[in-house]
Amino acid sequence: MKRLKKLAGIFLIFSLIVGVSCTAAAAVKLDQKKITTGVGETERLWLNGASDNVKWSSSNPKVAKIVRPNGNTTEITAKKAGTAVIRARYNKKTYSCKIVCKKIALNASSVTLKKGKSKTLKLKYAKLTKSHMITWRTDNTSVLSITATSGNKVTVRARGAGKAKLTATYRGKKYKCVFTVPGSSGSGSSESGATSTSLLSVSSATVKLSVGSSKTVDIHYKALGDLSYRYPDASKLSASMGSWNQSKEAFPLTITGKSAGETTITIKESTKGESITLKVIIS
Repeated sequence: MKRLKKLAGIFLIFSLIVGVSCTAAAAVKLDQKKITTGVGETERLWLNGASDNVKWSSSNPKVAKIVRPNGNTTEITAKKAGTAVIRARYNKKTYSCKIVCKKIALNASSVTLKKGKSKTLKLKYAKLTKSHMITWRTDNTSVLSITATSGNKVTVRARGAGKAKLTATYRGKKYKCVFTVPGSSGSGSSESGATSTSLLSVSSATVKLSVGSSKTVDIHYKALGDLSYRYPDASKLSASMGSWNQSKEAFPLTITGKSAGETTITIKESTKGESITLKVIIS
């Protein structure tokens, strides 16, 4: 009887050992079956339940390259847009993970936004870390202002008529979106091409000049406030505003061309916050 109990105990222990071994073998698997990432980003894969004797490979190293393999884990760098399969070979079995590499980009390259409205943009496939963050900038804050940022998203608000460029800088690369804010008589602002608001007016909203030459535009103003002006590209032009000309009832704005191209200059008044944008063509 005692012998039978002893045999039964041995059999039970053997069964538990075999069961644990089978369970451990069945638990071997990759921690991810599919990864979508941005070009230039680095991802990590683990073969859970495996020891250090794992061989890693990529079906397309030009798209996704194995870097720093270390036992049951490896890092993969996305080299260019495309698809690859990452394989882990362990105990004569192969475990696979599909990796899709996408170009990092803003989800819009141009946006038309009404004055007073807001818009949220996203830098797709950017993987933010403490050492790799996104810097957002707008080149014309009188037209477009940044109101909030969160992760790879930014929210902007249209402030006045004209054009503004939103730039996201990430890992040394720049991603841009051009915003157009139309003007209307009710909004107190004018878009490039319009010649007046309720308080501001010009004879022409397009100024043409050559490199090195200057042209003066009369800015007619029907209030007693102050005028300010700004332009997004100082490499294209310079500008200066003179004092009030009583006979013309206008402020003279002198624009000097510095390099060929097209740009804008926005004039804003302080009474109602109205603005008008001039298109400047330099040849």
